[in-house]
Amino acid sequence: VATSTQLQVDGSVGVWLSGLLLIGFFAALLVTNNKTKLPVIIIFIGSAAAALGKNEWSLALLFAQGVFIACAMVLQHKYRLPPMYLRTARGVALWSFLGLVLGNAASYFFDPLNYRGGFDVMRRISQSNISQPKIFTPWVSLVARRIPYLFTVAVLFLCCSAIIATRAKHIFARAPQLLLAYLYSTALFFGYLLPIWDADPRYFAPAFIAFGITAIALTEFIPPPLIKKGFLALASVMAVQTLAFFSLKFSSGTA
Repeated sequence: VATSTQLQVDGSVGVWLSGLLLIGFFAALLVTNNKTKLPVIIIFIGSAAAALGKNEWSLALLFAQGVFIACAMVLQHKYRLPPMYLRTARGVALWSFLGLVLGNAASYFFDPLNYRGGFDVMRRISQSNISQPKIFTPWVSLVARRIPYLFTVAVLFLCCSAIIATRAKHIFARAPQLLLAYLYSTALFFGYLLPIWDADPRYFAPAFIAFGITAIALTEFIPPPLIKKGFLALASVMAVQTLAFFSLKFSSGTA
């Protein structure tokens, strides 16, 4: 609700572009049985679209790609899967990286000044993270103010984490791009959670969209009986949080 009142061109269009990447990951899952290169082409186009947004979102995707390759190697070794699964994961990361490069190149050539300015913003954000002296106390206070709109994103993060942790082998073997989607969503979330840059809800809109789409895609790996129970539990938690938020926000209780 709060995010909808903070419309800005860079944020609104950027959220849409990041959402295209996550939809691309989901679409690649739906056409996995296709014998053509369609799944990786979809991932390539989605990554290029996401790279047209803010610089820090490209950095989040690059970070996710690196961690994704490391996780793929660990999972392949842990579960003793055939080498083809690791090759598939490398292919997903490679095509996503190529899309990332294309998107950043297009962004730079379209507007070099603003592209370079984005790195200056990232530098200033990095100077306000909790690793800096005397930052932790203000950060805790800021997180407390952020709780109303961080809550939903945090719940989605925990739900996705639980599915990944319990179904990692199946996800990696069938749809490794969803592991990359999860890592990208996590990078978007914590990238703005740890600094004390701002308390505006719009900064967490990309992570909310990313986790939402990732959570929907991951339901493919949940046994059907658990989906209904999980949905009811999640809806109940969200409803209680919403009622509590509006009850505290408006002392009259009419909300």
